[in-house]
Amino acid sequence: MILGLLLGCMILSDVNFCVVVAHGKKRFETITECQMEMIDVAKYTAENFQIITQHYCLKIKVQVSSCQRLTVFT
Repeated sequence: MILGLLLGCMILSDVNFCVVVAHGKKRFETITECQMEMIDVAKYTAENFQIITQHYCLKIKVQVSSCQRLTVFT
């Protein structure tokens, strides 16, 4: 299972103004599928909310339900 994540930052030089959000609507079967959708999500978010974004696609081994809290360490 592939999980799509979006890193959004208000101020690029200060990580205190950044948040990581998992794509809550779907999980992906392939990295390519994830990247194609997450690029669009990142562009939409950057343009409409005026924040700096970066997308990530991670292969995970555990099933994550929408109600579970996901902690990501980088």
